[in-house]
Amino acid sequence: METGRANSGAVRARPEAGGAESALLTIRLLGELDLRLGNAALPPLESARAESLLAYLLLHRDAPQSRQHLAFLLWPDSTEGQARTNLRKVLHNLRRALPEADRFLDVTARTLQWRPAAPCRLDVADFEDAIARGALREAVDLYGGDLLRGGYDDWLLEERDRLRDLFLDALERLAAREEHAEAVRYAERLLREDPLREETCRLLMRLHAAGGDPARALRVYHACAATLERELGIEPSAPTRELYETLLPAGEEAAAPGEPGSRRIVGREAERARLAEVWRASEGGRAQLVLVTGEPGIGKTRLVEELRAACARRGAATAEARSYPAEGELAYGPVVAWLRAEPLAGARERLDAGRRSELARLLPELPQAPGPARPEAPAEQRRRLFDALARAILAPGVPLLLVADDVHWADRETLQFLHYLLRAAPDAPLLVAATARREEADDPDLLSDLLTGLKARERLTEVDLPRLSRAETAALAQGAGGRGLGAAESDRLFGESEGNPLFVLEALRAAGRASAAGRSGSRRACRP
Repeated sequence: METGRANSGAVRARPEAGGAESALLTIRLLGELDLRLGNAALPPLESARAESLLAYLLLHRDAPQSRQHLAFLLWPDSTEGQARTNLRKVLHNLRRALPEADRFLDVTARTLQWRPAAPCRLDVADFEDAIARGALREAVDLYGGDLLRGGYDDWLLEERDRLRDLFLDALERLAAREEHAEAVRYAERLLREDPLREETCRLLMRLHAAGGDPARALRVYHACAATLERELGIEPSAPTRELYETLLPAGEEAAAPGEPGSRRIVGREAERARLAEVWRASEGGRAQLVLVTGEPGIGKTRLVEELRAACARRGAATAEARSYPAEGELAYGPVVAWLRAEPLAGARERLDAGRRSELARLLPELPQAPGPARPEAPAEQRRRLFDALARAILAPGVPLLLVADDVHWADRETLQFLHYLLRAAPDAPLLVAATARREEADDPDLLSDLLTGLKARERLTEVDLPRLSRAETAALAQGAGGRGLGAAESDRLFGESEGNPLFVLEALRAAGRASAAGRSGSRRACRP
């Protein structure tokens, strides 16, 4: 372990002479900051900087920390004088928040230190102590979340990653060594923490197969394939696919599918008709949002892409954008993508100079005029920006389709602007076609607020995609593979895929690869 961090064993100092056990200060840094004196919760600290200062002193309590170092660490972009002033203010607030602060903090003119003998208990120290003792179950139970979740100081990110790596390693070791039921539980938790970790997918697949549940093992693969396709646009690696193929039921040879982009949509006649109806209404001058929902791999993006292609053939302008979970704080990300799409970028010149200048706040490539003579209130600044964005989006002057893929990950500003756009231009020939998985929203209330507001104005249509039926699954397989399936083969494919289109195609790809490998092996075996 590194020195200078919370690694010398759990902080379980005994109360000072005359104290009581109830005076023990319990500090939780893993997850959200929580301070308790005895059984009583202390009020939250006043700022994120106060939390960061407290955490740094706790994790480096083995030695005094110079004020100069702390000031630079917490305010790297400020002047030395301003950083020191900021440190004095934050320290003052921290001392006010801690009961009998001098029991815990050693404050001098040059240094600050968390007193090593202070009567407190720290979860990070308990966690690292359990790791050092090899008490992995205890360590995993102690890990209540990433270090100061929500804080983004540079020093904090490095320490957070270090502790998280210890936690993931403990989960992996437990999943590899425990009895079956416990091993599955730890592997599932590891996969939830890091869903792109294919090694964990393979481990969980093997565990389910060894436990006599190959169908569950196949579902793990399908979920892994859907996650990789959605997040990274890739398919599982060769080792993961090979393991999947060994778990497929023996039986008739399945056909290999054609290119995914060439397959026709199967079993969505009602949903396609509903989207076409909504588009006709929007084309005639009714701005609205249609939300396509459903589980991963169900075909939301493909259905909306078909709508976009049909609208483009009818002469409509279209623009596409996607939100990503790692970019939740990137304000106006989808809006910027729309504005840079060719139909909208080419129409920006129709705007007046003032509105083009507003757009420059999001599009650095545009020239920016001087700001208003008087400082504006934030609400007025946002109104001016929203007005400019709305005018830019409607500038093409033709029916317009905006695609918002994975809108459950969209940022707050984008969702607020969408509500403004559809409210401010109700008669525009505009349709926003969004896809979403509500259960994966980083902040469900943000999306819910948008949908509730639009529903109240009758500007929302929801289309939920169910799984395919047994007959539809067989039809998709036939269209992808170029031949029909027998009844037994259709039943097996439906049972394995449960009617999820992505899983159907994955099963067919795997069977096609296995068949090709078998034919290649037979040819080699026949050679003299």
